[in-house]
Amino acid sequence: MGFIRFLLALSVIVSHSTSIFGTTLLPGNHAVQLFFIISGFYMSLILDKKYTHHQFTTFISNRFLRLLPTYLIVLAASWVLFAMVWLYLGKMPATSWGEPFSNMPILLKLFTLFSNTSLFGIDLLSIFYIDTDGSIAILNSMDTGKTDSGLIWGGNLRVIGQAWSIGVEIWFYFLAPLLFRISTSKLLIIIFLTAILKIFLFSIGSNWNYFFFLPQLCFFCLGILIYKEKFFPSIHLGKIAIISCWILFNFLVIAFPFIGESSLSFIYIPLIYLVFAILLKPLFLLTSQNKIDRFIGNLSYPMYVSHMLLIQIQTLVIKTNNGLIAVILTTIFSSLLVLYIEEPIDKFRQSRIEYSNHI
Repeated sequence: MGFIRFLLALSVIVSHSTSIFGTTLLPGNHAVQLFFIISGFYMSLILDKKYTHHQFTTFISNRFLRLLPTYLIVLAASWVLFAMVWLYLGKMPATSWGEPFSNMPILLKLFTLFSNTSLFGIDLLSIFYIDTDGSIAILNSMDTGKTDSGLIWGGNLRVIGQAWSIGVEIWFYFLAPLLFRISTSKLLIIIFLTAILKIFLFSIGSNWNYFFFLPQLCFFCLGILIYKEKFFPSIHLGKIAIISCWILFNFLVIAFPFIGESSLSFIYIPLIYLVFAILLKPLFLLTSQNKIDRFIGNLSYPMYVSHMLLIQIQTLVIKTNNGLIAVILTTIFSSLLVLYIEEPIDKFRQSRIEYSNHI
């Protein structure tokens, strides 16, 4: 399972950079949504196996302990880079958020600072647009920059742009204990209704279909369903069949630019999600004890959080945005974060669970 998480992280990096070895892999939006499915599966797993006494507070605080240390390191590094560029230029670097931020109401400024620091609510910056005078507008728009009327997308107020999906995940974490314990029929209803909402928002041209947590809830709930239910054919797959599905999924991701963006996309994209849903549970069971695979998978979060910073540094230093260099730099940096930050903190998180279970 770890390699697939790594491959999805690579897909996001490449979507923000350039192709590697001739392929751009899976588009970043699909990679993120597959991560939501994985998250639903993993949250179900830990709620089932580790949080056996319904310790909601420990569960939520441990999720923040999982997310925040790496995020705050990258956030601090981003501000250091900004300050260095400011010193080098002798003036504040041009930004898309400077003017609207200076004119925003004080409460919105405080919320922007709070969400950028805590991750809580950071996704909500995506759902509005800001005029240069600081006024707020809600639009049916897919623009993630500046609209024709001069309004600036609120997502530009994030220091780490891609952190919106982490904010979405946090909403999922608050809902996870409830969603895990409801019946399959109710879970299916939630999947159906949120999928319809996602389709509707997309049809009217609203970027809420992607950046707002509710339309994305169908993917998280699908991950829960895959964990809980045995009617998925994947549970009966043998080792050879699992490896075959794994090879097929990797091929579909790597070949996406050559096939998935053709006239076959209406079949190709659902096929990727179908193979992934079939593969998720048995592949986890097959690889869960493999330490190398687990380490590779653990790189995915710091890679996702840090890659835009490292792409910016690369662009400033060597004046180019090269996908392969971005992947190498991000992988090295993420390995250091996992070894020296995330693994020690993970031991502390596990000790908190053990303590909570014995109270």
